Amino acid sequence: MTQQRKHFLIFLITGLLSAAMVVYYRWNPEKHLFHQLCDGAFVAGVVLVGIGGLKFARNGGTFDMMVWGLDSVVRTTFPWMLKERQDADFVAYAERKRESRQSAKPELLAGAFYLALSVIFLVIYLAQR
Repeated sequence: MTQQRKHFLIFLITGLLSAAMVVYYRWNPEKHLFHQLCDGAFVAGVVLVGIGGLKFARNGGTFDMMVWGLDSVVRTTFPWMLKERQDADFVAYAERKRESRQSAKPELLAGAFYLALSVIFLVIYLAQR
């Protein structure tokens, strides 16, 4: 099993647990079951797509300058507390980070799965209404 497939399964299980918690804590006997399942799947999907979107943005280098700047401020303010800087400049830092980053595909696919599942539950709910 590949690493991406393992991550995808982990995020599917995480989404299932979060959907189950939403259904459990918001349980209302007056609401239709598919309405509540739609709510749970939607919350799981939005959370996973949000995490995947942030990871996708991070992989593009969106937050690199903020981290580099904060590191520079801390090193200037407290030079005795930190070990020697690993990268000489921002470009070297960004290149080193870019090499070690993983794809956001598992989170985005798991989130898309739960969003599609919520649409299916919504259609079933509206058809039985």
